[in-house]
Amino acid sequence: MKKLLNAVTIIFCIFLTACTHSDNTAANPAVTEMSETHGNSAEVISSQAVQTTESDLQHSKVNAECGEVKRLLSDFAVESRRVGEAGRDNATKFISDKLKSDGWYVTQQEFPVFRYKDVFSEPYNIGENGEPVGTGINIIAELPDFDSSKPTLILSAHYDTTKENIGIIDNGSGTAFLLSAGKWISKFNGEYNLRLIFFDVEESRMYGSKYYLENLSLEEHSGIIADINFDMLGGNHLSIGTVNGFESALSIYLEQLTGYEYELSDKGSSSDSDPFMYWQIPALTFIDSDLPADPRTFHILIMFQMNRLIPLLYSLLILSTDLTLLNLLLQKAVRL
Repeated sequence: MKKLLNAVTIIFCIFLTACTHSDNTAANPAVTEMSETHGNSAEVISSQAVQTTESDLQHSKVNAECGEVKRLLSDFAVESRRVGEAGRDNATKFISDKLKSDGWYVTQQEFPVFRYKDVFSEPYNIGENGEPVGTGINIIAELPDFDSSKPTLILSAHYDTTKENIGIIDNGSGTAFLLSAGKWISKFNGEYNLRLIFFDVEESRMYGSKYYLENLSLEEHSGIIADINFDMLGGNHLSIGTVNGFESALSIYLEQLTGYEYELSDKGSSSDSDPFMYWQIPALTFIDSDLPADPRTFHILIMFQMNRLIPLLYSLLILSTDLTLLNLLLQKAVRL
């Protein structure tokens, strides 16, 4: 009964979001062009949405979520977001404020960033081994009823960019998706905690996630169920990135929940899931291996990816009642 009540509450929040947020893309010409080209499909929540079938509810969630993702991209993915740049500071404030308004308790983890000297021979040596370049900021969000005695599932995305790149896809897309999902998953009430982390300095060998994990205690490490990371969404081939391109206990679990078999890639080793796997914590990255050359196609492709990712999170956080495999992930034997 509790799960049904949670589901109804979340559906209501998503409908409310769709009705009260216009698709404002004026701040970002690239996103504006996408919206003008493809119309208002993301805002269409027809009378059929009131039907009680799960299929109709999922389509409504996808439409609302896609419109919210586009709006968020227009608000913050308008300038490069590197350490020391105003764009990074603006994005940090925007993400933090949005999370707080959606009911999350937010902390910012600042850390010194040094230029790597031996990035390949010593990839996890992030100490004072080079020229200081600035201060990174990880954004960490937890729900008010966070219980440290319970295990924790982490959902993550990096919000920084490469040089002179506004990063609509890499990784404005992953950031906007997780940030928009934060509104309805803030109603989550399960047997474990949720923690959202927006990592900084991913583009410099996953510096932010490495720092985060190196500064956790062994007890805190052991309490992490897994990390599900989102990086570069909105292309033609969404894949599950693991450390070696092979399936893991976590990828199998997610495929069982959704009944969908994802492509596998080794791109999990080049995003923020990699440091988690280094620390023997189950992790994977949803990442696209075929990005659109023409940004005007992004609107169509992000809608395509939402049709997969939103039902996945919905199944994981709301519909799943069998925690057997989830509990197994806590055991060292399957920490892949």
